[in-house]
Amino acid sequence: ETQENHAHDETNSRISISIHIDEGPPVVIGAVDVKVMSELAESQRPALPDSLPVATGDVFREAAYLEAEQRLREVFLRNGFAHVDSTRRAEIDLEERRAQVEYSVPTGPPTVFGATAIRGTTSVESILIEREIAYRSGEIFSSEKVAATRAKLLALDLFGSVRVAPEP
Repeated sequence: ETQENHAHDETNSRISISIHIDEGPPVVIGAVDVKVMSELAESQRPALPDSLPVATGDVFREAAYLEAEQRLREVFLRNGFAHVDSTRRAEIDLEERRAQVEYSVPTGPPTVFGATAIRGTTSVESILIEREIAYRSGEIFSSEKVAATRAKLLALDLFGSVRVAPEP
């Protein structure tokens, strides 16, 4: 447990900080549960990663907890699930120094690329932009192809910024 106290010194506009630390043992992950909710059978879904940055027995760290959620989402975003969502929950028992970690991943339906709208150009021909698109209409959605398209457009060195994203 960490407590912070601070006092403001009016004369020189400095603030003093006091940190109080309770040197107890770290919180350890007791269990990690990943729940995938999909209309597809498990055999039709992309495989989950062999390992995540959080595992039973690891010290609970927030950065790893957040990264694991992102890795789970990316599995589905790379494999045709543009509408994947996720939630995470960590139930921490301070007395036992244990954390139960849970991820829920509703995948949404499988998706394919539809039409691409090009907006914001005034002096660059659309054909120049279209030839840099790394996907085609009707192809299975992949976040990797969206990222590749953005990278190719930025590599042209013609634009101040480039945003490539599904429309709401």
